[in-house]
Amino acid sequence: MWARCCKFIQETSVPDFLDSLLPSELPLAGLRVLLADSNAISHLVVMSMLESRGAQVDVVTNGQMAMQHLELALEQGDRYDLILVDLQLPLLNGLALTRALRQNPAWDGLPVIALVAGSSQTSLEVCRQAGMNDLLGKPFDMATLMAAVLRWCGRLPSALD
Repeated sequence: MWARCCKFIQETSVPDFLDSLLPSELPLAGLRVLLADSNAISHLVVMSMLESRGAQVDVVTNGQMAMQHLELALEQGDRYDLILVDLQLPLLNGLALTRALRQNPAWDGLPVIALVAGSSQTSLEVCRQAGMNDLLGKPFDMATLMAAVLRWCGRLPSALD
């Protein structure tokens, strides 16, 4: 399945689909995304990409804050649709955060996408073992990010899924 996902993200049909959207269309409208990354530039880049397509993005700078946001949302009967997590988070790294999430049935189906600098087959396997759904190597472009988010949030048209 992982190989299929990686192949899917590289297919040209997804960027073609994204390019076919009118500027006024917001394919991520209603999605709530938690971005866990300690880099301020990453915050600006990822937030602008996702918010320009309609997502609501909350940003945290360490793994403990990510857990607090997730727990608070759960207590309030709210939820996140997706987490984008850098592997090198302070206080609780991305792998440890994901392992903790996967131990709570409330977050078992929550998609977690790793953001890594210089992805490799080793980091891909480590992320999978921790329970992450996907991996994006930094830097990435809008089409790559959108393909992953749409895929894991179930928002791709059935012909592309």
